[in-house]
Amino acid sequence: MRRGAYALAFLLGLLSLAQVTRTAGPRPGRAHVRVLQFSGVPRDWPQFNFDARHSGENNEEPSLGPDTVAGLQLLFRKKLPAISDGSPVLWANNRRRRASHYLFLTATNGTLMATDGEGNLRWTSAPPDGPRWTTSSPALDPSRQWVYSYALDGRVHKYAVVSGEEDVSGGWPVLVTRKPDVEKESAALSIATWRGTSYLYVTFAGYPDPGDAGDYQGHVVAIRLPDAHTNTFNALCSHHNTVFGYGDCGSVRAGVWARPGVVYNEADESVYVVTSNGSFTANAGGTNWGDSILRLPGDLHPRHGKPLDSYTPEEFEVLDTEDLDLGSSGLALVARPGESLPTLGVHAGKDSIIRVVDLRNLSGQGGPGFVGGELQRLKLPQDGYNLATPAVRVDDDGNSWLYFANDRGISALEMTGDADAPRLVERWRNPDAGTNSSPVVVNGLVFVVRTGRISALDAETGQELWFDTHIGPIHWQSPIVINGAVYVTDLDGMLAAYALPDEFYLVK
Repeated sequence: MRRGAYALAFLLGLLSLAQVTRTAGPRPGRAHVRVLQFSGVPRDWPQFNFDARHSGENNEEPSLGPDTVAGLQLLFRKKLPAISDGSPVLWANNRRRRASHYLFLTATNGTLMATDGEGNLRWTSAPPDGPRWTTSSPALDPSRQWVYSYALDGRVHKYAVVSGEEDVSGGWPVLVTRKPDVEKESAALSIATWRGTSYLYVTFAGYPDPGDAGDYQGHVVAIRLPDAHTNTFNALCSHHNTVFGYGDCGSVRAGVWARPGVVYNEADESVYVVTSNGSFTANAGGTNWGDSILRLPGDLHPRHGKPLDSYTPEEFEVLDTEDLDLGSSGLALVARPGESLPTLGVHAGKDSIIRVVDLRNLSGQGGPGFVGGELQRLKLPQDGYNLATPAVRVDDDGNSWLYFANDRGISALEMTGDADAPRLVERWRNPDAGTNSSPVVVNGLVFVVRTGRISALDAETGQELWFDTHIGPIHWQSPIVINGAVYVTDLDGMLAAYALPDEFYLVK
């Protein structure tokens, strides 16, 4: 992550000079939006990639599927007050009319924006007083009354979903970094319910401009939502469980910057994070966990300064020196063949290697601090850096599929074999769908977006079944697909939405 290639400031600066080429294609019509457009009870999209696992899979979508997706039409493309470089979340308001739904987007300037499902601005938070920028995404409280967003002042803020009024009682807003000028909240906020209590998770890395410099340490903060109490796990100097100030830890980097931030596994009541370039000394009894997959308790309560378990590649020094962050992407949770609970983790980072690990024993050596021990490693089929979060799909036979997207294309792999010997096998690759945006899966469709094009691919074959070219430049932005609609933002500061025309819907 040290290289400036991923500097958002550089990307935004180019926008005034670059002209986006949009592929020629059928110009979509405009669907009607002020009618009941979908049957059933509308659902929320509460956080990045839909759920606490960040699987990207929504199989309860009532309208969109391989037989209907070709009918998607542009609903609107509207200008937002600021650019959002993350993913929206959606509150459905228990009503069918899209005009009553709310989408929430964290802007790069730290403002939280709320629009309705027709793209009309409802409210924005007060502009924060802080340095730099964020590429984070917000999260919806399980009560559905509040929405959380990171601001540039180093705190997470809590807002009422309808009015936008900020709650400043009971410990809110919550301090999550003391160094907002060098510690970047890159990842999405994440929410999970652990042993009956809901927690909000916030992760930190460094800014890529200039070159991952400064006194920053990758860390995770868990905010207990009922009372705003916090626990912190530091990827460096992990024997300290406080939010560091300047000079509090002699090591730097090891950022947690993958799109999902924290991934929760209800099967083992644990959260997982993946760290990036930085010192790894745990194999020598130290407390630095660079370039590692870490399993942590859901409340992050300190356990002698160590995670519950860890996986670190044997070549961790090479990853560090060659800027091949393991933590460029999140961990995908999948089940073994013939089983339903996720006991396998699948990951690919900037070194283009897919690694399969046993969540019950990450290194195969019964505890944290060891190196090696993966169950399988194979080359990412399309090669290249992996920066997007893979989507996970469970097919009609109960088999898990994973979809890896990067700027060289998208590939699909299926988990095969048996519970004792699981193996990933490539099923297809599509080099024409290259993107660093994270894909999502809906009813046998894979939605991907890249600069100038949004597509829906057949999940079994990779064939493009629908596309539209009313999309501007894309960085981290990824779509959401919910209640018969597709929403996505771009670096032009636009929010676009698509839906089927009215005649496709069976309205109850």
